[in-house]
Formats: sequence, structure tokens, C-alpha cells
Amino acid sequence: SAATFSATSRPTPSSAAMAPAPTGTAFCIACPRVLSSRAASAALQVDGPSGVATVISRSMPLAVPDETHASLQFVVREIAEELNEARTALEAFAESTGDRGALHRFVAHVHLARGALRMAEVYGGALLGEEMEHVAQYVDGHSRDGRIDMDALDALMRSMEQLPAYVDRVASGGRDVPLALLPLLNDLRAVRGCALLSEGTLL
Repeated sequence: SAATFSATSRPTPSSAAMAPAPTGTAFCIACPRVLSSRAASAALQVDGPSGVATVISRSMPLAVPDETHASLQFVVREIAEELNEARTALEAFAESTGDRGALHRFVAHVHLARGALRMAEVYGGALLGEEMEHVAQYVDGHSRDGRIDMDALDALMRSMEQLPAYVDRVASGGRDVPLALLPLLNDLRAVRGCALLSEGTLL
């Protein structure tokens, strides 16, 4: 509701000397200073010859950029690039299992993606990336004359399919649910003979 008060009929020296306020400004009632209309939450409006001034309350929206979302999207793009490079390296290794350089490139790109996932607080994806690193290092250390553990390679290939999809889902507003990755995580751990994870460890 607007609160009104009557202006005095006799001009005062201060009011006579006061210059009209420029467009887009408002007078502060408590003190004779001019405020920007963007900062003022109330404006003083005088209705013509009646000399009646009206205080009009305004609700000024505060525009705050979503910096967190913007940062997350930037990190997600970086993650996608690293995972794409990791996929290319893993496919090259699968075609030529004697190409240790391809396997090493795969580990390096997954490591960078995992670090970015931790920064973005996508813990399920970071955990999957960590297990993928361990399996790749296991394959590198246990390969003999180009012969590798095919179960390990299969687990890596399936993980390489699932990790980008998981990251995309979280980036699109989905929840980070590490429990959804439990079967794949345990497949990777089984390759190395590690103890399997339980549901309780991921809750």
C-alpha cells in the first residue's frame, strides 16, 4: 500500500533551490540525497499540482550469476575431452596389445579426468576412474609378450562406455549415485583380486 503525505504549500529555500532529479533516480526520504533507481527500494513520486507525494515500494530483483553451474559446465567439457582421448588410447591398445604407449596414454587421460571429477564433486565418477587406473596399471605390469588378461581389458572397455554416460547424466541434473556403479566397480576390483565393495561402503 502507498503511504502519502501532503507537501507544504509554502516553498522552502531548500526545496526552491533543489534541481529536478534526472530520469531514473529517486530521492531518499530520510535524507536529501539522490539514489539510483537500481539501488532504491522506494521512490518518491509527486502528483502534479496537488502537491501530494507518494512513496512507492518496489521490489528490485537481484541478478546473481550462477557461477557454480558455469564452473561445473566448464569442468564437464574438460572431462569429456579427457575421456574421449582415453577412449581413443584404449581402443588403440585393444587393437595392438603390445602398444604400451597407448595404455600409458589411457592412464594419463583417465587420471586427469578423475582429478577434474573430484573437483566437480562427482564422487561416483571419480571412484570409477580410480579403479580404471588401477586395472590399467595391473594390465601393464602383468602383460607378457603381448598377452594380456582379456577379462581386465573387457572390464576397462565397459567402464570406458559407462563413465562418460554417468558424467553426462550428473551434468544434466541427475544425482551422483556411486551405488549405481557398484557392479562395474566390483568387476574392476575382481580383475586385480581385490576385496569387493559392499553397498554400505558407497552410501
